[in-house]
Amino acid sequence: MLVNVVYWGIPLLALIINSILLLLLGLAKKDRHINVLMIFLLSMILWAASSIFMKMQLDPSVLFWNRVMVSAITFVPYFAYIFVSLFTNQISKFGMILWGGIIIIITTLNAAGVMVTSAEMVPIVRDGITHYEFKYALGTWSIFGFGSIFILLSICMDKMRKAFAKDDIQRLRLRPVLVGLFVLYLGMILNVIPAIGKYPVDFAAGIIASSVLFYSIYKNNLVELKLVATRTVVTTIVFSAMFVVIAFVTGEFLNLFRGINTRFNDQMFVLLTTLATIVVFMPIIQFVHKKIDDYFYRKVNLQNELIKQFTLTVSNILDLDNITNHLLNVAHELSGNNRIYVFLNDQSIKSYVHHASYQRLDKVTFDIRHTHPFVRWFLKNDETIFDEHVQNHPFFKTMWDKEQQDLLMMRFQAAFPLKYDNDLIGMLLIGHGGTFILNEDEEKMIATLCATASIAINNASMFLKFQEEAIKDSLTGLYNHRYFIDKMEDFCDEKDNEPLSLLMINVDMFAMFNDIYGNQAGDRALIKIAEAIQFVCGSMGILIRYGGDMFAILLDQTDTYFAYEMAEKIRMRVENMSMAAGDEVARHLTISIGLSVCPMLAKDDKQLIEQANKALDLAKKSGRNKTIIFDPKTASEDMPQVMQSEEMNMATIYALTAAIDAKDHYTFGHSQRVAKYASAIAQKAGASPEEVNTIRQAALLHDVGKIGIPEHILTKYSKLEDHEYETMKMHVDMSITIIKYLPSFSHVIPAVLGHHERWDGKGYPRQVAGENIAFGARCIGIADAFDAITSNRHYKTLLSVDYALEEIERNAGTQFDPRLAKIFVELVRSGELIIEPSRTYEN
Repeated sequence: MLVNVVYWGIPLLALIINSILLLLLGLAKKDRHINVLMIFLLSMILWAASSIFMKMQLDPSVLFWNRVMVSAITFVPYFAYIFVSLFTNQISKFGMILWGGIIIIITTLNAAGVMVTSAEMVPIVRDGITHYEFKYALGTWSIFGFGSIFILLSICMDKMRKAFAKDDIQRLRLRPVLVGLFVLYLGMILNVIPAIGKYPVDFAAGIIASSVLFYSIYKNNLVELKLVATRTVVTTIVFSAMFVVIAFVTGEFLNLFRGINTRFNDQMFVLLTTLATIVVFMPIIQFVHKKIDDYFYRKVNLQNELIKQFTLTVSNILDLDNITNHLLNVAHELSGNNRIYVFLNDQSIKSYVHHASYQRLDKVTFDIRHTHPFVRWFLKNDETIFDEHVQNHPFFKTMWDKEQQDLLMMRFQAAFPLKYDNDLIGMLLIGHGGTFILNEDEEKMIATLCATASIAINNASMFLKFQEEAIKDSLTGLYNHRYFIDKMEDFCDEKDNEPLSLLMINVDMFAMFNDIYGNQAGDRALIKIAEAIQFVCGSMGILIRYGGDMFAILLDQTDTYFAYEMAEKIRMRVENMSMAAGDEVARHLTISIGLSVCPMLAKDDKQLIEQANKALDLAKKSGRNKTIIFDPKTASEDMPQVMQSEEMNMATIYALTAAIDAKDHYTFGHSQRVAKYASAIAQKAGASPEEVNTIRQAALLHDVGKIGIPEHILTKYSKLEDHEYETMKMHVDMSITIIKYLPSFSHVIPAVLGHHERWDGKGYPRQVAGENIAFGARCIGIADAFDAITSNRHYKTLLSVDYALEEIERNAGTQFDPRLAKIFVELVRSGELIIEPSRTYEN
């Protein structure tokens, strides 16, 4: 009995199992792997079916079905070879064609009868029972045919060995397939041994191989397999069984009640019985249907619920870290993988940097640059990148060795884009963790999760950006005044005896720098000063742009000595730094710093700010470019009065002009006259009294720099040579150099600096034009030219006032401001402005 079960049962079981697998694959999503696998299963089915038909001795003959079986056995290793080649990416067109030709030859030889010459089922009587044994004879070409089959199976095994040796991940994925092929190979070898071959060991091996292969495909998703038929098959079987039971129960009830005398005829009785059956069994049918759906869709339902809960949760969160943590947790729940990483875009370094990992201690040490193939891929499409793509897709062949090594170290498995409005804001990377390999459904769920997370991450990033903009200065990137006040209150409330130092920093003469070089140069200087502060402080302290040309630094747990040292480092770095752009002539600024410490000097935040400002004020009034620590004794006394009275200011001016008069007697009277004319122009043009006074002072000082010009050039009677003229032009810069050391007169520098500029931009030293020339400088320029024409010089005699006025009119709009030139001419011709006679110097 057992022999018959083995004899008939194993081939029949092989036929059934392979047929079911073929059916399921037939209903699955197709790709080239599944197509080859289906042909492989067809060969296995043909093998089992022909064996059964042969044992049943069906027509046309046992020999015919034996030869069909041999052909099927020949096809099995060939299609196994194709499947393995595709799966392990070891495709050889030559090998496929060669072995395809050999299989055709073997099949032809088999059909010609030179492989198996005879086959029959011989009856044998044992214990009165007739048994049949299969007897066959092999031909001369059988060694070639069966030898080729074993060689082909050996090649399959070798391909698997090469793929198996690549890495741990490949070993995990290929182990079931390798086991299945080995069992198939072993079964065919045992089948050749007569004592064993009379039993269906080859079919047993085929069952194991098919089952293991199918299991590995389903479990590890080695190919695109989607068992869409499973639920349908199970539902069909369960409901068929239920309807059989229902039919049986209904029939029994009909037989039971037929013997009972009722007033219902048969038709009415059948109708009532049917309705009663429906009422009784319908809830059972619904319950069974629900349980089947719950069983087959429980994972999908759970995944959908996870994504739904994630969407609801992150829609109310604006904290980026919180969102990414939720994303990592849900991605872990969907995939069962622990090696999950989030990378977010950092425009400042043009890279996607590692932001968070599912396992906090599992951190990657590389960034993904904007030029990385992953980035370029995701900018073009939304498809997930798998490790197979990285290894085989031509798009990723441009990846650098370092980039490939980074992915290898993290055991890369898949990458998902985090995109918002076609902008790649980040990536979710998954590595290989144990035996967890993403299947198609999990990949789709994680892709959906990332699409939802992208919206939340973008919202959180925008919120963070708006938060930073609210508390940071847009020009320098430092914290702003609002943030400073909030932090000051927090720090002082939290402090007990720990020191808190405050540095108040002001840029010396910055308004003058802005007037001379323009707002753009001023902004550039502020940025450079902020960078210098950041360079010195590093991660220490809170750096603030307090407003305008003022900065502040809060140093927590920092005493007076350390704060002073840091202040001096900042001051010296700024002092030695050029504020010019590119190859421009170096321009320098200095800073003054006031320092106070809480709680040693100040008792609260307001007092700390007040004391630091007082120290800063003292630093500026005592010469600038220094750091002063607040001293209560100094603060209680009157501060030095550096700002002098008007009388003192004029005394200083006359002292300077006297110095130049000693060198060039022409200059003194010239400066006085220019001051008179320029003041009149400014007053007539509508300038305020303060501005008129500034222009008068600037006119008196506009040529003070000639003190640095060699006397032989100043007093030369002939025309100046080109190089001498260039030297003479330097008197403007020298004037500025002298004046900037006089704190009381810094306000006159723009007018002094620009008095040789021209309206058309062809003047010197900066070649500025039009309204960009300081107002005072335009007034002085007209007065200076007029007095030069109407005065005696070493190299020329004076010309008439009328000639000078005509020259002013003729050059209005080119050399001079046309509006101010017209005002000056009208002042002179109307007699409102009296022209003083020239002062001639005799040597």
